[in-house]
Amino acid sequence: MPESHFFTASLGGNQVTSAARIVLQDARYAISRHHDKLAGEAFRVSWLSVIGLLRAVGHVLNKVDANRSPSMGWAIRQKWSELQQSRPEPLIFWEFIEAERNSLFKVYEHSILRSVSLAMHEEDGTPSPMTTNIDVGRSSGMVSITSKAMTSFFDRGSFSGRREVEVASEAASWWHAYLSAVDDLAAHRGESSA
Repeated sequence: MPESHFFTASLGGNQVTSAARIVLQDARYAISRHHDKLAGEAFRVSWLSVIGLLRAVGHVLNKVDANRSPSMGWAIRQKWSELQQSRPEPLIFWEFIEAERNSLFKVYEHSILRSVSLAMHEEDGTPSPMTTNIDVGRSSGMVSITSKAMTSFFDRGSFSGRREVEVASEAASWWHAYLSAVDDLAAHRGESSA
């Protein structure tokens, strides 16, 4: 079964990180709706949703799922402690989920260069060898571009040169593995204390 459908098919058994998994499912939905034709406000709102939801997975895990049982609370604290001790690894958490969230939510800046190249023309209408690039990710008054090819990638940081949707999908997969590790640790702790 595709990983994007994990929630509805796999909440049985030992998985008790159900609240965080709902947020993760919503993050995957936001990622799937974030496309290359968005510009200006539509791009920023979409990206803010993706990043906010990806970071919210951890907050909901800590604030909601940690209260499900003593073993779940212990497992969540244990995995968080391990994550903090491993800093700056994994980069997907510290340099993407955490850093991009902080940049967006604290100073309203993102790390994406989303631009469209427009051909220039001479006064007589003949094509010019020059083009102009417009950063449509930081512009206003644009919602989408439908007829021009856009480029969209991180223009700084550890993920420089990579497309944002690829990195966001990687982050969602990382969260999926992290939540599964928390569930396994909680189940093991519950078995050993029974």
